[in-house]
Amino acid sequence: MSTHMKNGRWSDEISKAVHDNANNKMIEVEVQRDYQIMSNEEMDNIFQSSYNDTTGCKSSRLHGRGYLAKRQTFTERMRAEMDEHAWARAKTELKNAKLEEEVQMLKEQIWNEAI
Repeated sequence: MSTHMKNGRWSDEISKAVHDNANNKMIEVEVQRDYQIMSNEEMDNIFQSSYNDTTGCKSSRLHGRGYLAKRQTFTERMRAEMDEHAWARAKTELKNAKLEEEVQMLKEQIWNEAI
């Protein structure tokens, strides 16, 4: 983004808005993923969607760092989304199993105290 800045100031408000929007979306994704590092491709996709959202552009032309990248196909996006859902489900199931184990231990403790 340094190409859109002169002397530490943004060259225009749209560039600043695109940068801020992309940055906020990347932070949201990292928080949702427990701060796992995103790939360059994921960051490029977020930047492209932020650019389109902020400017209202409907073009599929790639902007910014992704000018040499190719867009993901529908199948690739769906596969990535399914992988993300599977990862989230596995994490939730593990958390539920730990909680269930804790509930069992507490039930046993209450039962032993009642006797």
